[in-house]
Amino acid sequence: MARNRITCPFCHKTHSLRPGQNLPTDASCPKCGEYLVDDDLPTHRGQAFNDDSERQSERLQIFLLAGACVLALTLSVVAYVVVSDRSPKVADDTLNTETPDAQTEETSHSPATEPSETTHLPQPEETITTASPSIPQAITDTSLPQSQQPVADGNTGNRPPERSADQSNSPSDKTVARQPGWFTFSDTDNFQFEFEVRAEHESGTEVITGRSTYSVQQRDMEISDNAETEKGSGTAFVITSDGHLLSCAHVVDRASTVNVKIGNRDYPARIIASDPVRDLALLKIEATNLHPVKLADSGQVRLGQEVRVIGFPLSRLLGTGIKVTTGTVSGIVQNPTTEEFQIDAAVNPGNSGGPVFRSDGSVVGVASSRLSGADVSGVGFCVPSNQAREFLNAHGLSFSPEPMAQPLDGPSLVELVSPAVAYVSVEIGPSPNDRSTRLSFHSVFHDRHEARLRAIPPRFPTGGNVPTIHRGTLDVTRFGNLLEDDDGPQLPYLIGAPSQLPFVPLPQTSQSKWTVSNSTALVFEEEAPNQRGLPEMRFRFPFDRQAPRSIVKSIPAVETSDYELVSLTGDKAVIKQDYEFRTTKPEEGQIFRMGGAAKFTIDIKRGITSHYDFSGVYSVESQSVTLKVPLTIKGTGTHQKPKPPQSASSSPSVARTTSPPERSVINSSGTAEKLDYPVKVMIPEMGWGIKSLAFHPNNKFVAAGKADDYVELYDIDTGNKIFTAGRLRELGTILSLKFTPNGKQLLAGGYRGLIQVWNVADNGLLTPVGTYAGHKRNVTLLEISPNSEFVISGGGEKQAQIWDLKTLEEKFTTPSFEANEFAFRFLNDEQVLVSDGRVLREFNVSSGELARELTLRNTGSTTAICFSPDGKTVAVTDGYSVLRWSTSNGKAEPELKGKEVLWDVEFTRDSQTLVCGGRGHLVFWNLRQQERDGHLMLGDSIQYVKPLTLSSDGKYVACYPSSAGQSLWVFELPNVD
Repeated sequence: MARNRITCPFCHKTHSLRPGQNLPTDASCPKCGEYLVDDDLPTHRGQAFNDDSERQSERLQIFLLAGACVLALTLSVVAYVVVSDRSPKVADDTLNTETPDAQTEETSHSPATEPSETTHLPQPEETITTASPSIPQAITDTSLPQSQQPVADGNTGNRPPERSADQSNSPSDKTVARQPGWFTFSDTDNFQFEFEVRAEHESGTEVITGRSTYSVQQRDMEISDNAETEKGSGTAFVITSDGHLLSCAHVVDRASTVNVKIGNRDYPARIIASDPVRDLALLKIEATNLHPVKLADSGQVRLGQEVRVIGFPLSRLLGTGIKVTTGTVSGIVQNPTTEEFQIDAAVNPGNSGGPVFRSDGSVVGVASSRLSGADVSGVGFCVPSNQAREFLNAHGLSFSPEPMAQPLDGPSLVELVSPAVAYVSVEIGPSPNDRSTRLSFHSVFHDRHEARLRAIPPRFPTGGNVPTIHRGTLDVTRFGNLLEDDDGPQLPYLIGAPSQLPFVPLPQTSQSKWTVSNSTALVFEEEAPNQRGLPEMRFRFPFDRQAPRSIVKSIPAVETSDYELVSLTGDKAVIKQDYEFRTTKPEEGQIFRMGGAAKFTIDIKRGITSHYDFSGVYSVESQSVTLKVPLTIKGTGTHQKPKPPQSASSSPSVARTTSPPERSVINSSGTAEKLDYPVKVMIPEMGWGIKSLAFHPNNKFVAAGKADDYVELYDIDTGNKIFTAGRLRELGTILSLKFTPNGKQLLAGGYRGLIQVWNVADNGLLTPVGTYAGHKRNVTLLEISPNSEFVISGGGEKQAQIWDLKTLEEKFTTPSFEANEFAFRFLNDEQVLVSDGRVLREFNVSSGELARELTLRNTGSTTAICFSPDGKTVAVTDGYSVLRWSTSNGKAEPELKGKEVLWDVEFTRDSQTLVCGGRGHLVFWNLRQQERDGHLMLGDSIQYVKPLTLSSDGKYVACYPSSAGQSLWVFELPNVD
């Protein structure tokens, strides 16, 4: 039966429905704009529990139904496309490394010392999830030559851009003036992109609706702040014995250093000349007695003539030896100012700049680009040798066309010309003139089926009727190039992150056609079981962070987008995209593909994508059957006026005064009195949000571990930021922080399992000391011995490790625990307590022996857990209640029952007060009176407060609300000497 009222899970505004009216799937709240959900299921980001037992039962039934579907899947893992190295490629490279008429041969003429590859496929533990038919992510700033475009590297999570030398410039038949760029955005308006995905399969239609809202967080950022020196590679060939080589312009454009490897010798190279229209470059190395090739008369080339392409393609996937592909000249393409040969020999990333030989061993062309797509295979292009000769003659090198000589067989030809083929590696630093805009975004998508859940066929996992929500930031150039990937939740069918759908990389000024191809990987991940034993879903309890996922396997793949500027009229540009993603290695006999055609309409005046249409197919191919799912994606972009700022009473992020909030205390007689708990400092607008906090022992500053991989130190007297450590991509989200008791060092534990150690100067300057790498993932807790010599750490592995802080070497690992949340407490330098809220164990630090073990309870969940400073009590929040036990005998103390979910918990210094993070406020429990003492209100609209921490002297409590962009609060506590 349809309900007559619905409450927004975000702003908690209750809305009325007309009698008999059902809530539309994509309905949004008129007050806050978020999705309305006609059930009590939690969202992907922190939604509080409802204590109504009937709703709990409904929730469980839905989970069990979804779990039955999940168990029926033939693949028990969720597939994500992971960008390894976005090597922006030659605009030409075919996806097939072999075709029936293009055989690949690897010769013995590979360098003894293998060169670095064109593409940089990450190790499985270094992958990030991304895939999009609308764009290959982290694509290049096309205001620059494509050889120098930023691409994503193999690090996890949000990563630094990397630049590849092997991205082509297709000769242009139009000149497109697009300074200062099309993706300009507005400082005052929000950009909203709404989309709908429809997947048609046997059981019905799957519909995914959603939207992403963007606003400018920071404009005109130097790309050098986000990118380190990038590397790329390509091919060249010797044309004179004294060190002149020919390659493609896009291979070396804007390179800070160019190195050439011929055989076993490395040479630094200079760029003598470059022609971006023909896509040719002349290089010079200091060498003599080289073996040059001969340039043939390309005017004599005939259709059907056999050719061979030699170079270093896809070296990470295919190995680093020289590769030879064979094919024929299949066409001659006439452009307004240039001519190209169309060949069906495979041309892949890394071939750019390589020679194309006819049968006598003379060069008829320079490999430059290719076409690819769902309906295109084996179409490559090369610059004719006569155009190369004109280019060389214009720069003082005279060559006459070589007549046709005696044809050679394949092995003889390769043996003859291989000494002239060179591997080119480049390093490209960002230009000081490069700029990007940082956008904060909020993405929501909602998956529903017109068919019933039980009819969903295998291999189509769904999130059910629950919206998935993600917030973050994107760094975007004015040319639509993403410098970092969104590693949040992804759309199914290899579509990728919804936040990246509306962006398309624009070409160089002289291009109307361009291609971007990347070596990627399809990664299968599985989620860790959630805390309540429910089926594995896209979220778990509590909702302040996602369940950690472990990589099961990784399959190499290639992702390619071919773009064409279709029209440019007034303030509107239309760009066509042919997209294909394809695994290059069968997995259990299966090949995964996703491809199709898209059209972007860009509103140049407003600087946004106004319309996006995609039509394609997701398929899984095996020897016996091919499963195909037709896909359509439609998107519309609009400008939205930003919401007016909330009042200070509802949002701490805009309450910038330091007047103390009220604390209401219910005494034993039931009356309320107001106490002043003054705000020591409030630090507004913390960006992505804070996941961990720690006070320095002398209260000089407070450290904040952030969701965007940064650690920041703030002066607690002024609120000024005094130091920033980051971006700590090797750690990921900073889940735990701890100062040593002597205050000389700071430790930070990250999502990826590493722990960074810094020395701390008196002024807050952090100097890296080393990294402890004993964990695999999710270091959520750190505790340090009183003498600052030993550390105990733990988290996602449900085990604790004790290690030496000086040597960074492990002493021992504890047995496994059942729950995901831990608490540690050093009783002294030799004894440490560990508990997960079910059992309590005491270990000897020196020997690692288990001294004793107490069972606290057999069932129940643990939302948060802590020990009292004296180590005599352990407290656990379990939903609405606080449970406590004596650590000496395991005896349970009276339960403290609340009215809301309690998300974090800490004892005050005297162990007589508990401070909990509740729904928009801090809750204080008086343990002497065994009752709730009162609360400090932070804001009505705040879902929950976590993390929180108390200073070692008990004078201050620091806390952070649940959502991104809120303020960090530091309160002074009374009655502390």
